[in-house]
Amino acid sequence: MEMDKRTRIVFIAIAVVIVILLAFWWYLSSTRPVPMGTPAFAPSGQLTPGFPKGLVLDSLARVSQSYSINYSTSTNQYTVSFNSSSSVADIYNEYLAYLPANGWPITNKVTEYKNSRGLYAENASSVVSVAIVVQGSGSQVTVSYGTGVAGTATPQFAHLTVQQGTLVVGFPRKLVVDPSAKILSSSDNPDPASGTHTTAAIYQSSESVSTLYNQYLGLFSGASWQIMTKTNTSALATIFAENSSTKEQINVQIQGEAKGQTNIIVSSKVPNS
Repeated sequence: MEMDKRTRIVFIAIAVVIVILLAFWWYLSSTRPVPMGTPAFAPSGQLTPGFPKGLVLDSLARVSQSYSINYSTSTNQYTVSFNSSSSVADIYNEYLAYLPANGWPITNKVTEYKNSRGLYAENASSVVSVAIVVQGSGSQVTVSYGTGVAGTATPQFAHLTVQQGTLVVGFPRKLVVDPSAKILSSSDNPDPASGTHTTAAIYQSSESVSTLYNQYLGLFSGASWQIMTKTNTSALATIFAENSSTKEQINVQIQGEAKGQTNIIVSSKVPNS
């Protein structure tokens, strides 16, 4: 139960030109080796159930992606990315006014970069992070809403880059098994409480779920790797693997989307050196 209290929710901010990387955390059941914290994507253009509709301030916004992550019975994350014709500055100012006026005092701001803005807000029961980046003549906005983590998670704007496709330092490049994949997001989450460090990436591939699944199986075929759990269907595949030598744990989710695209989320958790 103490681990549940320490479990932190993490927010992934997806952008096309500049990626604001927030912490990403996955939680594993203490009774069996089943990977927890795997995202469940909403149908294209829709908000995931549980995400407060009021947090999408642009009524004309086009939702590009939305998903939820359940970490425990009380700790959940709901995220949406949408495109807006408004400028980064205009959207930032709207959230700057809206969040404290609606019960989320702002605890962190990112304003020092020309083409992006970030906000983190928190109240007694929930947290909200907002990442806004330039996209063409408008903006791309990623908003994450989390419950059950207030007061336990330190807001981290871990990395900022102007180059699309960047992975955080320390993320194993080999875990992106498609060399032509489009990197959507990457994050870095040190957790001193548990003595571990997690890096993660979300990327998009034109390969099928089955092809990518088999590539990951091959990656984990070495003698020191043990696949703890795996599932494979035409629309969704998951793998949880552990290295007996290094104690690295890898969590993979592969989800097929419309128009021949596949979304992959992969996390690597290692003990602190």
